[in-house]
Amino acid sequence: MAKSSSDLKPRQESNCDEVFRHDRPHPRSEPENRSLPNDPFSVRGRVVIVTGAAQGIGRAIALTLSVRGATVVMVDRERDLLREVAAQAHGCGLDIESHFGELGDRNVVESIIDQTLSTMGRIDAVVNNAGGSAHTPLDFFEVTSDHLDRVVDWNLRSTFNMSQAAARRMGSGGAIVNISAISGRAGSELLPVQYSSVKAGVIGLTRGLARHLGPLGIRVNCVAPGFVVSGPRTEALWQARDTAATLEMIPLRRRGTPQEICDAVQFLISDASTYVTGATLDVNGGFFCV
Repeated sequence: MAKSSSDLKPRQESNCDEVFRHDRPHPRSEPENRSLPNDPFSVRGRVVIVTGAAQGIGRAIALTLSVRGATVVMVDRERDLLREVAAQAHGCGLDIESHFGELGDRNVVESIIDQTLSTMGRIDAVVNNAGGSAHTPLDFFEVTSDHLDRVVDWNLRSTFNMSQAAARRMGSGGAIVNISAISGRAGSELLPVQYSSVKAGVIGLTRGLARHLGPLGIRVNCVAPGFVVSGPRTEALWQARDTAATLEMIPLRRRGTPQEICDAVQFLISDASTYVTGATLDVNGGFFCV
């Protein structure tokens, strides 16, 4: 159950620096209070569900949106990691609720939606970040039907289920942001075919949902991250590449940060993008320009 700010422990600087840091390589100088009156980019007061929130990009999205004033509901299948993030957030005075569950199961998803509405009263936005290669083989010829089903569950079915359940109860003005990947746009020899396929499916799902949900006033968009520094697994994949050659293919000549993905997500759930739907925003340093 979400804790009010009065129930939370005081912010402890030593444990909260990472949470409150704006992790951008070349930040411009900014005023201390970025939320101006009627700021269209603000998410203050919004109730946002973030799936796959226990680590990596999803963790960054959940914590950053909370720091910026949103009430965040974190969802993940990794119970222990989810508890760690929730404890860190509460220790830093953030208003975050968390739910454990397998989002490929519709009953689990419906329960999460019901609990969120019971506690928060509404849902303003959903960020479908849950996904991954589901510990399946890189070698295409070793992939079984069970492997494929697992990857579909983790990525495409979870996104479909959460979008359907939330959209039924969200109402006009709601926003859904799906997280795909650069491999969903172009494929990658270093990622399993089944993973690239479902991430391409997430982009297709985004377009279809935008068509179906637009008349209800619900916007649906997608963010496709490029090479992002987001954890040990992505770091291992990066080191398996010819890193110098890959950087030469990126006009900005660097990898992205989870914070930069979160900024794109915030734009798409905020009032700054009220006439944007069905779009896929490539956040990859210009990779496809070359």
